[in-house]
Amino acid sequence: PGLKTYTNGINFASASACVLVGVRPAAIDFTAQVEYFREMVQKMKQQMGQEKANTVISQAVYLFDIIGGNDYVQLLKDNINKTISPAFKELYMREILGNISIHLKTIYNEGGRKFAFQNLG
Repeated sequence: PGLKTYTNGINFASASACVLVGVRPAAIDFTAQVEYFREMVQKMKQQMGQEKANTVISQAVYLFDIIGGNDYVQLLKDNINKTISPAFKELYMREILGNISIHLKTIYNEGGRKFAFQNLG
């Protein structure tokens, strides 16, 4: 409970999380994870001071793993006996990538500068 010291790292990940809200309701989606990050930024600024918090935030490495992959897996599970049109696949992919872009820009706007990706969907 509360902010102790998070200068060594914070993890907002959730197993089976998706980018799109509501795809897997039991998991914490990417939107919520980014909102938790934004809340932590504000707590850090209150407790450390804005200048020190900004330094920590800008020097941190933001690691993303399997981002978007679970959205595709769930789409296939939900439509296992159906044919998904290429147009729908394209639209779905664009929605996922659009959401990822929005959230990465949010982290950047909060001061994040070092991004690393593994297994991007």
